[in-house]
Amino acid sequence: MSAYFSERVEAEVLRALEKAIDVFEALGAKIERLDLRPEFEAIVNAQQVILQAEAYAVHETTVREHPDLLDPEVYERLVKSKEVSGYKYVQAMQKRKEYIHLLNKTFEKIDVLLTPTLPILPPEIGQREVNAQWKEPVREALLRFTSPFNYTGHPSLSIPCGWSKSGLPIGCQLVGQFYHEALLYQFAYAFEKARE
Repeated sequence: MSAYFSERVEAEVLRALEKAIDVFEALGAKIERLDLRPEFEAIVNAQQVILQAEAYAVHETTVREHPDLLDPEVYERLVKSKEVSGYKYVQAMQKRKEYIHLLNKTFEKIDVLLTPTLPILPPEIGQREVNAQWKEPVREALLRFTSPFNYTGHPSLSIPCGWSKSGLPIGCQLVGQFYHEALLYQFAYAFEKARE
């Protein structure tokens, strides 16, 4: 687990992840904590630029000709996405190869990266801001731990790892090297069997 994935995380999520780590250790996994903060902050920023630019490109006609067909929040996000400049998009695309290389170097030292799937418990319908010790839009929180791998393309798998006090599901995410999906399935299967 990396420090990036343990900051701005609700306590119940961290507790569930620590229990998952205990299960993997009991299965024989050697746990190593990494600090990938600078890389992941840059990856999330680049991925956000690409998401915004491509979302507007795909929906530009609808935004212009049929805005009434869009949910007001979606419309607002798409209009804001129009502001992403072409050079920022190109820079984010060019950086992708560098960030993939950085993650690949990490996977030379480890087999699987274990993170929470989400930093927060499932939000209430209509909730727009995290109600925790920090302020963050819910949408950003929901994407913070999964989007880096959408950007780099590294395979990832979310598995249930616990429940909150109020009965909400908590998941952990296994991430691996390119073409090592089978290893993620093996880790997930061993974890689930150990918890039966």
